[in-house]
Amino acid sequence: PLWLTYPAPDRRGALRSCNPFPHRGTEDRQIAAMLLPMPAMPAPGGPPSQFLLSQRPYMLAILVVQTLACFLQVFYMLEILAGFMNIIALALGWYAWKESMHITFICYWGMMGLINGLFDLVRFIDAQVHFGGPLFSKDDVPGSIGTAVHLFGPLSFIAGAVFAYRACT
Repeated sequence: PLWLTYPAPDRRGALRSCNPFPHRGTEDRQIAAMLLPMPAMPAPGGPPSQFLLSQRPYMLAILVVQTLACFLQVFYMLEILAGFMNIIALALGWYAWKESMHITFICYWGMMGLINGLFDLVRFIDAQVHFGGPLFSKDDVPGSIGTAVHLFGPLSFIAGAVFAYRACT
């Protein structure tokens, strides 16, 4: 815990660590690295490549669709928590796009979008399995709009993840 490793003054006023297990620091970091065996995120070593710059319009299109889906999710469907999580991922994407296709933030946007998109897609499938009924209906326009938001929102975030994967490899 954080309070165990916070430096505290000893009797002479010098700062010392309050960690009762000082030998565990390196071991804990090694265990944490083993739990998530992921490569480091790429960092820009200069200006973005021509390929990445040529992909800017496609990323913009994905971000616009994601923004529309998040707006409808929060203000039309009133799914505040799920929408907020998607807005965090969306903000990473907009920041990456604004910073001339910053590759590190594109990768973070893709990872978070993949996780959020898969969870939202599974939630959509679960609701369709349990409640059934047609996906879209002329008689129930508000329900059809809700179905479209629940379907195309996750798909747009998964499309962003595919885009980020192609940009990072």
